[in-house]
Amino acid sequence: MSRKMVLKKYGSIFIVCILLVGLLSGCGMREKDAKAYVTATLDASYKGKFEEYKKQTDATEKEVKNLYQENIDTMMQSSGLDSIGASEKMTEKFRLLFQDILKAANYKVQSAEKKDNGFAVKVKVKPLKCFSRLQDELTKKLEAKMKTLKKIPSDDKLNELMLQEMYDLMADKLKNPEYGKAEVRKVQIEKDDDGVYSIREKDLTSLDAAMFPM
Repeated sequence: MSRKMVLKKYGSIFIVCILLVGLLSGCGMREKDAKAYVTATLDASYKGKFEEYKKQTDATEKEVKNLYQENIDTMMQSSGLDSIGASEKMTEKFRLLFQDILKAANYKVQSAEKKDNGFAVKVKVKPLKCFSRLQDELTKKLEAKMKTLKKIPSDDKLNELMLQEMYDLMADKLKNPEYGKAEVRKVQIEKDDDGVYSIREKDLTSLDAAMFPM
């Protein structure tokens, strides 16, 4: 197998985050409550800060932490680490790295406007751009590394080498993350027939895509 074929075998490790979709019960919700609710939901989803989210919802700390860990599990599954054959040690390193990536989410809830069936909340976000050239940079590093080797390593060793280089690149970029131009997105909080408020899932998905563009 040639070096080019070896390098081509591996694609990007995709970062995917599935946000928490929280529920808020109660009557007489005001604009400041809507802002606080969206902020608490985003802080719980990305920053791993659960206290305010628990106050805003009926969720227990265990439930919220489980949902957060399920988000990390989703990211791990989407990354393709299992199919690449990552070691247990390397998998754990990436799991912690993904948590740091979530914490790098850049957002600020700006305002909330009352609507017929809920609220429209404006959120200012900045896209994380530090991984935009990751695949090209990884390829160059691996090509340079392969030239120093006397022979092509086994698949297992090549996997570990590739993942370690990927990890080092991503961890280094997170030390001083780069962001793109800020934009304002709207998320809708809607009330169902039982009087329970929730954020529209498609709006959360859109918000997530804006902060972590593929």
